[in-house]
Amino acid sequence: MRVVFLSPVYPPEMQQYTRGLAEVGASVYGIGDTPRSHLPADLKQHLDDYLEVPRIMDEDDVIRRASAWFRGRSVDRVLTNWEPLVVLAARLRERWRVPGMSVDSVLGFRDKQLMKERVAAAGLRVPRSARARSTHEAREAAEAVGFPLIVKPIAGAGSADTYLCRTAEDFDDVLKKTARVPEVSVEEYVEGEEFTYDTVCVDGKPLYENVAQYL
Repeated sequence: MRVVFLSPVYPPEMQQYTRGLAEVGASVYGIGDTPRSHLPADLKQHLDDYLEVPRIMDEDDVIRRASAWFRGRSVDRVLTNWEPLVVLAARLRERWRVPGMSVDSVLGFRDKQLMKERVAAAGLRVPRSARARSTHEAREAAEAVGFPLIVKPIAGAGSADTYLCRTAEDFDDVLKKTARVPEVSVEEYVEGEEFTYDTVCVDGKPLYENVAQYL
């Protein structure tokens, strides 16, 4: 099985996933912006080949280069375990018509506003929220949501650029800090205990489950 694995070097734990794929018999083809000359020696032995691209976040360019690289060859899977690349992986799957989550599916996980809308459509209570692409839209959202509120990127990483605003003064300060963020979600602040539930599913059946509490 030929598996394209996006960004096999960074974050560092991706190197272990690359090793795991190779150890179960997959032919692993890495794509990333780490220079080929800087690939760790213990990673190289698990890669059948590697495509170095200028910027792994430049989706259109990566798709063009990867499609040329694989012209005349088949691909069985496109994988990534790094959240910023899940949309790129889905776009490559659709381009090459290989199995896996579609762009529409992964957007429901990557786009935090869309995620809340889909959960709400399923009948569950979610924080009041709105998408904002400008200072004007953010202020309108804050007026509708009310304080205290949370401002966070629509598609971020970890808790980067995520802020709690208890007052309008806090909000004004946060608007300056997030001015470079293209889209934010302005949402109701709900105080309480927070948990995460993770599962690995095969054919729709959970084979691994994990529940953890955020501290």
